[in-house]
Amino acid sequence: MLFLQTAFATRHDEMSRHFRLSRQFAPPQNIKRKKAGFIRLLECSDGGARSRTRIKKNTISQSVWEYMQTAANVAVFSFLRYKLLLCCSKVYAAGSKCLRQIYANRKGERMATYRRRGSKWRVEICHHGKRLSATFPTKLECEKWATVKMYELNHGEHHPSAKKTLGETLNRYLAQCTPKKRGAEREAKFIKNFLKYPLCNRLLENITVSDWAEWRDWRLESVSPGTVRREATVIKAMYRVAIKEWLWLRVSPFEHLVLPKEPEHRDRRVWPEEEQRILEAFKYTELREPKYIRDYVACSWLFALETAMRSGEILNLEWENVHFEKRFVHIPQSKVGKKRDVALSPRALEILKILPKDTDKCFRINSSQRDANFRKYRKLAGIEDMTFHDARHEALTRLAQKLHILDLARMAGISNPKTLMVYYNPTATEIAKKLE
Repeated sequence: MLFLQTAFATRHDEMSRHFRLSRQFAPPQNIKRKKAGFIRLLECSDGGARSRTRIKKNTISQSVWEYMQTAANVAVFSFLRYKLLLCCSKVYAAGSKCLRQIYANRKGERMATYRRRGSKWRVEICHHGKRLSATFPTKLECEKWATVKMYELNHGEHHPSAKKTLGETLNRYLAQCTPKKRGAEREAKFIKNFLKYPLCNRLLENITVSDWAEWRDWRLESVSPGTVRREATVIKAMYRVAIKEWLWLRVSPFEHLVLPKEPEHRDRRVWPEEEQRILEAFKYTELREPKYIRDYVACSWLFALETAMRSGEILNLEWENVHFEKRFVHIPQSKVGKKRDVALSPRALEILKILPKDTDKCFRINSSQRDANFRKYRKLAGIEDMTFHDARHEALTRLAQKLHILDLARMAGISNPKTLMVYYNPTATEIAKKLE
């Protein structure tokens, strides 16, 4: 049609202007009155009809003419917009990456760009106007390289945590993480002593696995391998928090440090004659009301032989958790963070009954007094290789002769029955007697 041919020939800028106005254009109120003239104009688009009707452009109002032009422009640009959407759908993935990179650059981030060149891939990173690039056979290797480089750029010399020393890291760990642990007192003591080590003055990122190997060898000269492993556990936990939560490091040097071999589990038993010798060294007669600190230490040790409770659980036992009629004591929170009830034997009940009840706690001693006195009187008894915790081994070995394995695990607060094998230490002679 002549009108459409004329509309397509209009200049691009004019068409764009009408397209922008199309959303705001409203048909004139007299469009219905002019509708007949609009139809006659379309019908006379050919020359013969125009000569017969003799209708000219001026016979139609200017508003209707502009409306006709706008309608044609809308049709043209609707077609062009449809083509544009088809084109955009094909390049959506590449376009979205470009937009993300532009947005990231505005935020100051450093994103990697990957390009395929023949059979290889090339990766580029821009940092402070300088470009870092590398070429690898696969895109996966490029992504790994880019991840490492981006981390180094974000945590390099411009990062505020790059100047942190090991001592500053330990102090923050001591203030934020250590108080949340049940063994906070012992861990805090170790960290405070460790802060005197010269290694704490060095930057955290400059300490290598060789430095920690030197520390390991130095500690092994004065302490047992088990102690070194426990101390290394604290340092490893500090590195783990610094990497995952504080983002001060990328890897821990402890990942490649070879720690001493874990010592074998103790199988020390407390024999009846040794029990009698220790009570004589304490100068304590069984079932006598305690008066001195050494008497309370002796009572707590005898109570451990009867109940298999841990030493810390015994010292924290309060009278409100003792149930004489039902013959059990309640432990609100054990070493593993769980509560449990411990059955009492007749001998354990007698030990509790002779204790004074004018304080909240059953045993009026702390862990330092317990350790110091037990070592002192153990030495006086001529016994060198016994610890207070060996009473738990002896108690579980005795109780295993009377209780089912599940009852024994529940009483001892052990969730995995396999762990009972650590504490169950019968002799071959005792097993042989069961075969009779």
